[in-house]
Amino acid sequence: MTTVAGWIFEQNVVRFLEHLSHYVGHQYDAADEDALVGALDGTDDESDTGWFQYPLQGVPPVLVSLARAVGGSVVSVRIDGAIDSVLEARINTMLDLLWTAIEGCRPYFVRQNPRVASKSTVRRSAFVCAARAVAVVLCFVRAAVSGAPPRASALSVM
Repeated sequence: MTTVAGWIFEQNVVRFLEHLSHYVGHQYDAADEDALVGALDGTDDESDTGWFQYPLQGVPPVLVSLARAVGGSVVSVRIDGAIDSVLEARINTMLDLLWTAIEGCRPYFVRQNPRVASKSTVRRSAFVCAARAVAVVLCFVRAAVSGAPPRASALSVM
């Protein structure tokens, strides 16, 4: 049994589960989304028992555990199952993209440069963040193909 863990923004939970379902061959549909309604209410990622658990019946079957970080919009994610190295790389890539590249770039840029938040500057910042996200994806793909762990220097671009 392998566990993959990370964080995503709450608004990306459905997107994450849709993609993960695709990777394991689970037919994600409206019933899955209905199960998520209110599921994160009362969860706490600092508690062992405060997690919402949701099985995805695919190949391999995986158990997705979700818990909201107290006082924030960040959701801790754990995926347990007979996860091979390729699926592990895909999951880690999704977690990295849904945490860093998609939601994290603009707020980070504006926080670091509050006086320089023009539309063109933010667009350039978004382009740089997208390029960094592509570098991370390529790093994980290369690692999955070669069987070697990702190089720390390649991941430092984020």
